[in-house]
Amino acid sequence: GDAAGFATGRATIAARADGAPVLATWGGLCVLERSDDAAAAKAARLGAGPRTLVGSPATVAAALRAHVDAGADWIVLGPVDSSDPVNGPLAGEVRSRLAG
Repeated sequence: GDAAGFATGRATIAARADGAPVLATWGGLCVLERSDDAAAAKAARLGAGPRTLVGSPATVAAALRAHVDAGADWIVLGPVDSSDPVNGPLAGEVRSRLAG
């Protein structure tokens, strides 16, 4: 969902937690590549769905920034092509961009 919905859900859970700490997690599918064009081609080849995040680490991090700003403590990316070894380093780049 969108970041506004995420923020609303997080606030609702926090209100019901009666002061207990709440860690909010966003998770979703992604297709990562070095460039947006390569990611788009890969997503088309894999038949990625319309809600899949597709792009370079910079593009995916930019798409996730609103969720971090809305209170996501954890981000879980599920690569559509989980057996591709390039996913680890590219996901690491996404993390670095969100942490910085």
